[in-house]
Amino acid sequence: MEMSSTNPNIKGLEKTFRIDVFLLFFLRDNYKAYKFLEKQLSSIGCTVELNFDEEEVLVRGEVDKGPGGGFGGAAEKWECQVDRVFVQLTETYLCYHVLEPKQLKMVLQDSAFKTDDIKVYTERKSVQALGNGLKKCLELCVQQNLCSVAIPIIGPGVILKYPLREAIQVLTDVIHQFGLSASSGSITNIHIVIKPGYPDSEECYHDVYKQLSLIMNQGGQAIFRSLTSDLDDIIMTVGSGVKLHVVFGDITNETTDVVVNTTNFKSFDLGR
Repeated sequence: MEMSSTNPNIKGLEKTFRIDVFLLFFLRDNYKAYKFLEKQLSSIGCTVELNFDEEEVLVRGEVDKGPGGGFGGAAEKWECQVDRVFVQLTETYLCYHVLEPKQLKMVLQDSAFKTDDIKVYTERKSVQALGNGLKKCLELCVQQNLCSVAIPIIGPGVILKYPLREAIQVLTDVIHQFGLSASSGSITNIHIVIKPGYPDSEECYHDVYKQLSLIMNQGGQAIFRSLTSDLDDIIMTVGSGVKLHVVFGDITNETTDVVVNTTNFKSFDLGR
């Protein structure tokens, strides 16, 4: 893919690579492996970005005009160089999916698998990683003295593939514990945003409220209005002063200080 450049003699290029999601996790969690990939791409003038939402790696670079005044040859050379880096990457690291219970138990208990170059990912650990990532998001907002944050239900998408109710439980538990802790700091409003138009949108909306009601001992009953209205917004207080808004709408329309809409908890961008 080509990108625009203000310099007519330079063309910006980018290319995406779809790789095993667990290799993505490995690059995120293994500093040495990620820095090696980054160094390889930097040597040919490229930058790299891990995109967990799309299960892909995005590479960007620039090429100069060739002797004939065109970019064709340079662009093809750039693409071949980048392709070689990723062929080497996928040949260097192997991903094994273990489903048989006895084999899974062996992998989890064998110390030979507990090294920097080998990562074992289980459903439980990935849930913990999601919870820790969400907690880190909230803590970063406090560090930046932000007052409001909007978060969707992260987890049931194509990347993490959590059951809907499990993802809701992780998010609501994190928010509840955060609201009760002294670390809530500057945060006064948290919006859980549920996008309409999906088959499970209404179920998700109801389950969020029921889960929050349960963990805050407020009972499990509530009166729900029609979800076709733009006025659907449930507000409750978490802890001593954090107001939680359950919003049925498009997260891009939120006016909070920051919007969390990624599973890449390694690098945060507070820009809107």
